[in-house]
Amino acid sequence: MLLAIDIGNTHTVIGVYAGDSLLAMWRIATNRGAAADELRIKLSTLFSLEGLSLDEMRASAMASVVPQLTEAWSSAIKDATGSTALVC
Repeated sequence: MLLAIDIGNTHTVIGVYAGDSLLAMWRIATNRGAAADELRIKLSTLFSLEGLSLDEMRASAMASVVPQLTEAWSSAIKDATGSTALVC
């Protein structure tokens, strides 16, 4: 499965894909001061609510227009999934 994250100025959109199928999608407020641990907790909670497992993510991609969050999200994704996100 693929974890896709689009970090915008006001909202961050997170999607989980299995092939071409979108399994889940969430829109959360972008918090420019968020730490990697906070973001990992958010990911874990969202996945848990949908009955999904972060361990099943085989790849991840991230787009960001908020440079100060790019590293925090990259770290959160690495810690949560074990994979390095492709940053677009």
